[in-house]
Amino acid sequence: MRCSRQFGGLTQLAAIILLAAGCGTSQHEFRPNRVYQKMQQDITRVDLSETQLADIAEILTFWFGTSDAPLIPQLDDVEVGRVLDLDRLRMAAGPVGSEEDGTNFGLYRKHCAVCHGISGDGAGPAGALLNPYARDFRRGIFKFKSTVGPMTPPTDEDLRTLLVRGMPGTSMPSFHLLADAELDALVDYVKYLSIRGAVERALLVESVDELSGPDDRLADVAFDEDSPERIGEALSDLAPLASYVAREWRDAPTRVAAVPPRPSDWNSPESIRRGRELYLGEVANCAKCHGTEGRGDGETVDYDDWTKEYFDPQNPDAVRGYLAVGALKPRQIRARDLRWGVFHGGSRPEDLYQRIFHGIPGTPMPAAPMKAEDARPGDIRLAPRDLWDLVAFVLSLSGAGSRDPIAEIARRN
Repeated sequence: MRCSRQFGGLTQLAAIILLAAGCGTSQHEFRPNRVYQKMQQDITRVDLSETQLADIAEILTFWFGTSDAPLIPQLDDVEVGRVLDLDRLRMAAGPVGSEEDGTNFGLYRKHCAVCHGISGDGAGPAGALLNPYARDFRRGIFKFKSTVGPMTPPTDEDLRTLLVRGMPGTSMPSFHLLADAELDALVDYVKYLSIRGAVERALLVESVDELSGPDDRLADVAFDEDSPERIGEALSDLAPLASYVAREWRDAPTRVAAVPPRPSDWNSPESIRRGRELYLGEVANCAKCHGTEGRGDGETVDYDDWTKEYFDPQNPDAVRGYLAVGALKPRQIRARDLRWGVFHGGSRPEDLYQRIFHGIPGTPMPAAPMKAEDARPGDIRLAPRDLWDLVAFVLSLSGAGSRDPIAEIARRN
């Protein structure tokens, strides 16, 4: 056991205490997605039996292993080994420990699980205390990325950048002091949790849609008795569910939208004036949420997509059942106060360009209207120059307080 390597010369009593605190206990098993189970049951009025739910758990274990011993699904139509590296997963998974050569293990449990949870559900021991909540990886939506489309996964570099930079203004710290191999292991493990979580959701949908009664099963197989070959054959009709998810991650790098170079006068007074006009105008309409002065005091009151999936503001009493199965209490999402100059996705001009271009998936922040590649003759859209002007104006608000940034520029000049 890797856990034992950590103890070295500790007394037996000390080892037992450490084991009770987190090495190899049941609290570190993957938890089923009870919130999504309930949501599917509420929508379809289909109550899955304990046997059917157990089948889903067994299928996930067959494909993905456990939190202590991860596996990579073996699928016929997509090579998941191009998406996930098993050695990296083993480095990130399991109990916290180290080898004599200094190689560390249990990286996710050490650095991430307290907030993001063992299952990647965003409901770790500290999860309910955070604002904003830690990300639930299982839905497959990531806010800050370079790929086009709200449901397109991020690239490895996107995830690595977030680990190194952290998320300013949130509880997500920077992990820039970790070794490159450790960062790579955590990137792969986040992908692993997201793929596993998305497949779990797909299996739940498949169950409520296709099973005709409590005795009907997704796969006619004895998971604790049959050979891996027999189980794999029995799951062949379900394998496309996993293949689809893995393929999206595999192809994500092909959907990156590069940030164009900044124009030479991108932050000139004229550029900032144009940005302000766009910010206040009907096309970009940033003021609707962020307010005319960038205070984040616009009229919009909304929730993020992770909350809206189970919470209906028109029927708030219904949330009690979801809280009982592990959902976090709904919190309204607020637009960023741009005057602070603190942006969760990074404060470089290129970071802000991407946030305006892509929007922030999972939130009310939309993508830029009519990107150039989607435009048709006569359509209103924001060109790259417009986006750079908006970036210039947003950055001009930082530290300006309630002052008019255009008047401030005129005063300086």
